[in-house]
Amino acid sequence: MITIESSWGTITTDDNGIVIEKDLLENDGKERCYLLDAERFDLEEWCNWYEKHTDEEPFVKPIHFDILELGFWNKDGKYVPAHPTWRDEMYFKS
Repeated sequence: MITIESSWGTITTDDNGIVIEKDLLENDGKERCYLLDAERFDLEEWCNWYEKHTDEEPFVKPIHFDILELGFWNKDGKYVPAHPTWRDEMYFKS
């Protein structure tokens, strides 16, 4: 199982990125939580990014992510990409 953290709460997926549990706030009084519609997270894209930027395969897939690291598909099939600079800032900051 994989845990994905966000300011809205936590999502748990299976090893393929398919959502199996959500512990999320439904809204913050102003807007509806966009993660309520998340259906599957793009772990394969993350692994490909990691290999490209480190020239090595991740020997163990991480089991904990920040929501900004991963792209995901909504229930309606729309793809939401990972934050464009978050990974570089977190993995390669000097």
